[in-house]
Amino acid sequence: MRLRSLAAVLFLALVALAAGCGGDDEGSGGSTTSAGGSGEGVRIAVVTDIGGLNDRGFNALANDGLKRAESELGAQGRVFISEQASDYVPNLSTAARQ
Repeated sequence: MRLRSLAAVLFLALVALAAGCGGDDEGSGGSTTSAGGSGEGVRIAVVTDIGGLNDRGFNALANDGLKRAESELGAQGRVFISEQASDYVPNLSTAARQ
């Protein structure tokens, strides 16, 4: 339960980061991002639960968002697949370190 809560918090933080990276400021004539106009330098990690990337749910949608951030914002992304519950903490720790 704790791991799912931590994963949800990390996902929401990534969503907030992605939402803050784009947008149209009035009078600016274009969109801006926190990385000087592009997503270069922004690194995003997705840590799956044991459902894998083809779960037709949370993991699949998070992966779709990652791909979109890579293509539209130029962000660098990495997916950590948790094949069993004991993979969560090591995957989250590695993602945070990198």
